[in-house]
Amino acid sequence: MSGRRIMRPPPLAATLSRTETPDPFPPGLSSETQIEVDGEQIMIRVMDLERLSTIGRGQFGRVNKMRHKPTGRIFAVKYITPDPESIKRKQIENELRVAKNTPCPCLVKCYGGLIHELDVLVIMELLDISLDTLRARFSTFVSTPVTPVPFFSFHTTPYPPSRFTDTCNQVYGKNQTIPENLLAYIVQRVVTGLHFLRTQMSIMHRDVKPSNLLANRLGMVKVCDFGISGTLIKSMAPTNIGTSRYMGPERIDPKANATYRIESDVWSLGLSLMELATGKLCYHGFTSMLEQMREIVNGEPLRLPTDDRYSVPLQNFVSRCLVKKPEERANYVELLDSDFLRPVDVETERENLSKFLVPYLDPNP
Repeated sequence: MSGRRIMRPPPLAATLSRTETPDPFPPGLSSETQIEVDGEQIMIRVMDLERLSTIGRGQFGRVNKMRHKPTGRIFAVKYITPDPESIKRKQIENELRVAKNTPCPCLVKCYGGLIHELDVLVIMELLDISLDTLRARFSTFVSTPVTPVPFFSFHTTPYPPSRFTDTCNQVYGKNQTIPENLLAYIVQRVVTGLHFLRTQMSIMHRDVKPSNLLANRLGMVKVCDFGISGTLIKSMAPTNIGTSRYMGPERIDPKANATYRIESDVWSLGLSLMELATGKLCYHGFTSMLEQMREIVNGEPLRLPTDDRYSVPLQNFVSRCLVKKPEERANYVELLDSDFLRPVDVETERENLSKFLVPYLDPNP
């Protein structure tokens, strides 16, 4: 026996090797999470969350209004199903990274995330209304509602195709619009939030639109949905994600470089302001998305009517946002110092917006 050599079998792992599936969940998440709300430490478990309603659905998941039964606190909870082969994991990481680490009062707070079955749940503060809903409710409240046309479909529109189709009603023609002082306050808060993302976190939002701008009954206005935000590389972002109707021409034109500057968010801001000021959807009512894109790229940029319905500072502000060449658009510092935003008294207008919102909010939050 002393002269015999004993042959050992190869390690079992070597004979049972297999291709591993990437973990679709962001690191550090589990089935429960400890969050801090107003200085209070709260343990969040899925079993303790009660669904009250669905707030909305988007490209990367749904958002529910949910009550935390042990404390009675109400949250907005975003459900996202990750896919290891898709972009979603990065979206979730961006959302948690940006929203959880910002002290800016103009950005929606993200308290944390947890895993439940195949979903990631992102726990966020709940606000009362998005600005696209406010626009729709305002026009409905003062006149006759209009059936909206689905945007992402190839359909025969009941409206004559145009770059600036009125989807509301004659009320906006009667000057019963959101008052300009409130528009200035809303935009000042939005620009402040976007400027914070840019300067403090090297982030561009990439999906600025009224549905991602929220307000509450206290009159606070905040930017939400950082899931498609991108980290800047010398003010450029490498991928092209966003809602096409609000995209700047440089993001759509196939002849343009795939990367684009942060001024793309400024273009989207200008369109959002036009919709709130006029009650009209920009670049809406086309029979196909291709026709719409062609108009954004090749048509003249939109402008507010030069009449007494809109002040010169408001007209100029929109014009400085909606410039075809991104390098010629105003930046956030210039916008904050514009004649439209500079006079805003934040606390006074916050109280004014709070009073204005009362008829359009759910009386039982």
